[in-house]
Amino acid sequence: MIRKIQIPEEGAESLFGTYDENLKQLETQFGVRIRTTGKELIVEGDPADVARAEKVLDQLAGLLRGGYRLAKGDVKTAAQLVSQDESVELSDYFLRSATKAAGKRQVVPKSVTQKRYLDAIEQHDIVFGIGPAGTGKTYLAMAQAVSFLLAKRVSRIILARPAVEAGEKLGRPSRSCSPSASAASSSRAPQWKRARSSGSCPAICRKRSTPTCGRSMTPSTT
Repeated sequence: MIRKIQIPEEGAESLFGTYDENLKQLETQFGVRIRTTGKELIVEGDPADVARAEKVLDQLAGLLRGGYRLAKGDVKTAAQLVSQDESVELSDYFLRSATKAAGKRQVVPKSVTQKRYLDAIEQHDIVFGIGPAGTGKTYLAMAQAVSFLLAKRVSRIILARPAVEAGEKLGRPSRSCSPSASAASSSRAPQWKRARSSGSCPAICRKRSTPTCGRSMTPSTT
């Protein structure tokens, strides 16, 4: 199957990418062949693959005609979004979902799930984001918060997180000073934790009204 797609002159270089890297990305993503002939792109391949590549190129060309400037990585993101959901409207991601984080920088969702996450933040007062590290939960939430602050939709941003030592789990009960702690774990623990196994409080702990090691600081009356 062969399709011809009209490309606007302005912004064509950003659509093609340096040395046609964006077109090569589309070829790899959808398993098609893309050739350029002046103002047209010719896409060849299986009907289903050509249809997906055509959808990406048509919608990105429409964004360019509307004055949108493609940033580095936008074509790759568009291809991934169409691969995940063929009914997706790219304008919803690159225009309506764009979050202004700072200055002129735009932050956009990279997946359907991230789009739903931003939509939830937009529509609800409290949103719980659950998922593995590195999936954009904190980054997108902060970008949306800064966007709201710049638009004066909120008056302040409050950051809060539990003060939990690295390696400890939330909800784990605190341990009192005990000589039964293993020597291996004590050697790697901070000073105030090592005090629990040695039975003495470090200087930093003695200066506190409520010592972190859990030992009583009440002076002896005997």
